[in-house]
Amino acid sequence: MHEIATRIGPNAMCEAMGATLSEFNALVAEGVLEPRSRLPKIKNPWHLPDGLALVKELEHHAVLLPPEATGWETIQRASKRSGLGVGRIIGAIREGRVQAGKRSEVFGYHGIVVELLFLDALHKQQMAASAFARSIGLRDYSAFTALIEGGHIAATQVKSPKTARLQWLMSEAEIADFRKRFVTPTMITQETGAHRNTIFAVFSAAGVKPFQPEGLEAGPIYLREVAMRAISNHQEKR
Repeated sequence: MHEIATRIGPNAMCEAMGATLSEFNALVAEGVLEPRSRLPKIKNPWHLPDGLALVKELEHHAVLLPPEATGWETIQRASKRSGLGVGRIIGAIREGRVQAGKRSEVFGYHGIVVELLFLDALHKQQMAASAFARSIGLRDYSAFTALIEGGHIAATQVKSPKTARLQWLMSEAEIADFRKRFVTPTMITQETGAHRNTIFAVFSAAGVKPFQPEGLEAGPIYLREVAMRAISNHQEKR
């Protein structure tokens, strides 16, 4: 009952977080924020503490900036400028690879900015395959790893300097190659605006199956050419 009492709609969530609607939508599209219910009839699917916790976490990583500070952009503008998703930028903030700042005169999420110098450097760095998998809506990282180990997805295995554990990293070129060959429902939503339920309904009707090389179940990853043809045909009929 307590959680139901803190369920709110998107406009109220934006106001509470200090985010514009565009900023909020970008966070949702990349899975940084997720509704507690995906039922279309639910008007207030967002859990207020989730949004507030995100803002608090980012502010914890941020340095306080004077009003005259230059060379910083909001996460949303930095995403558009760099072509990097907001999920990746936030992930880099969490990992300490991008410096976040807080404009004291701006409330909430919109007042959290990133230093462009760090952002430019991020382009040259590799991304953890697990972080990339999350950014495209994949929750089962073990399945994604199985595709990498099977040679179906390009990545490089290195030892983490922090944990000394082996981890898979993906370069910009490897990520671009994945996006050229494959899609996930999250990617399709980002590219076309199609609702997740609609995507699965279209796939079911068109007989589009997930990519399962040699019977390997790897989650909702589809061959781009096949999946996007089905989506395109559906949209043309509307």
